[in-house]
Amino acid sequence: MKDNALLFSLYHHVGSNGEYISMLHYSLKTLHEVMSNSNFDIVVFLCSNKKDFSFDFNHLDKFNIVKDYPNVKIFYSDYNSKDAYMAKWYHFEKTFELGYKKVFYFDCDTIFLQDPSFLFTKYTDESFWCLFEGLHSKTEKLLGHAGINSGHFLMHKDLFRKIPKFFESVLKTRTDLNVKAERYLNKNVITGSEYEEFLYFSEQYCAQVLLLSLDIPIKELSYKELSWGGESGTVIRDDNENPTYKNTPSVVWHYTTGDAHRVLPLEYHTPFHNLRYKSDKLKEYKDGLFLLKEKNPGSVENSPFGALYGDWRESASSSSSTTNQTGNIITTTTTTTSTLNTDNDALKMYKLKKAKSKEI
Repeated sequence: MKDNALLFSLYHHVGSNGEYISMLHYSLKTLHEVMSNSNFDIVVFLCSNKKDFSFDFNHLDKFNIVKDYPNVKIFYSDYNSKDAYMAKWYHFEKTFELGYKKVFYFDCDTIFLQDPSFLFTKYTDESFWCLFEGLHSKTEKLLGHAGINSGHFLMHKDLFRKIPKFFESVLKTRTDLNVKAERYLNKNVITGSEYEEFLYFSEQYCAQVLLLSLDIPIKELSYKELSWGGESGTVIRDDNENPTYKNTPSVVWHYTTGDAHRVLPLEYHTPFHNLRYKSDKLKEYKDGLFLLKEKNPGSVENSPFGALYGDWRESASSSSSTTNQTGNIITTTTTTTSTLNTDNDALKMYKLKKAKSKEI
């Protein structure tokens, strides 16, 4: 067993046609294509709320998660909650219990463009590393700052051990956040749509709030190396509809589930993907291109609440890092000039928001 684990979590739920199986299998395929003397084990936790469901089958008559990648360490999970989105945090805890020193979690809707091994050594052990959303009205009102994105995050076991009963604590924090959101809704502080959106995304905010309450530093990964959603790229289809990708981050592209039908090769399309692909192609496919243009998620320098995180402010230098590869030799250069200035107005704004929140 290696010291590092690159973790995936798949929850196959009743009503699913296997969209996440398609995405995970393709993510594993792209990862295997770029791996070279990697310093991590690939760990996959599988669970389902379908009675007597087995993952050992040929999805779309082609792809078998269990048998196609024999070097992947697959674990069948005992996670039995109806809340599929919290499974990742449960499996994050379980991966540390297996004995790994560092765990890097990735969502299934990811494409690997370069061996991610160097990420395990580039990012220090004293912080929780992730990407942040831009500032949204729901998080501004309910958190007082931008929220994290939980599509990929990294942590060392020594930091993890500082969190008592990790999954139980994360779950309780989510419940508390949702109760707070309902209270804000009843007092007309947030709208109904903000409330529904917050309930959906509180899965990622709950870990953030818990870590902050324990004074655990949260720092930002480099958007040049990893990105999600609005930091997406361009999908180019050839005459046979095979995709290639441009304008992506250098290491991992988290394209998000909503664009899976545009990004995945057609052989990975479920019937649901095919329907969306045909519809979107009529409207948005031009000259062989799908330009994925979602709302830019932003980064730390775009958030007036960035001053909440002293460590987050430092990580702006990480966002400007560059990685070059010659053969199997990877060199990473980090620009130490921060893109953020000390912003007293942001601090004042944050304190004002916190003061107002105490009144509700």
